[in-house]
Amino acid sequence: MPVVAEVEKVQVSTESSDLKAVVSGNIGGDEWDSVSELTSYSATGAGFHLDRDCRAGTLLRMEMPLPAYLRCYDHDQPSYTVWGLVQYSQQIEAKGSRTYHVGVAFIGKEPPIEYIASPTQRFAICGMTGDGLWKIKPENGEFTVRKEMRYWNNFELYLSQINADRQAMNGARAVTENISKSGAAVISTLDVNVGDRVKFISTQFDYSGLAVVCERKDLGEDRARIHLKFIENGFPIEKIYGRRVER
Repeated sequence: MPVVAEVEKVQVSTESSDLKAVVSGNIGGDEWDSVSELTSYSATGAGFHLDRDCRAGTLLRMEMPLPAYLRCYDHDQPSYTVWGLVQYSQQIEAKGSRTYHVGVAFIGKEPPIEYIASPTQRFAICGMTGDGLWKIKPENGEFTVRKEMRYWNNFELYLSQINADRQAMNGARAVTENISKSGAAVISTLDVNVGDRVKFISTQFDYSGLAVVCERKDLGEDRARIHLKFIENGFPIEKIYGRRVER
């Protein structure tokens, strides 16, 4: 089924452009920083390559010239500083060399007090703030890595709302903010509510699957962040990042 071209503008970057970020972290008391080119970015997270592994649940500081329309603050500043919670650190092969593809969820301009006391403290997402950033809480027990990692990657797709007979009712273009094998968060103008069913169609990755709307947050200008759960076939995440390198 072809992706229908429409005129709505979805304000999320869909390019892995030349935008670079200074990424800083602390591993076992060893402070480091690296200049990384972003592979994808949105208002709530980013993906990039690093030459080092980062544990899921740890915090990284990022400084970058993020487009003003994707910022939650400091819109008139030349640089945007934001802290991100590592969601995954995937070792991959890229252009014949091994590197790590890291994805972070943006939490705000300052780290929590628990990080100040212990930079190696691990955290977990526990919701979203009113401005669309992620809420986190300390993980004091054994840290549990998500069975299916959420990858920060932006690509265009088409959402088609369907009825109980699986007939298309209406549709609109969308852009992913993040995606996993079992679900995705997308930005779209499609007017759907929690419980509605949609067809998630990506010609880029040769995928079409049925999904249910789990959450919706209005963003203004007829746009909404829509959280989807795939209820038939999972998304082929390996088509985005290629072959995983076994450790």
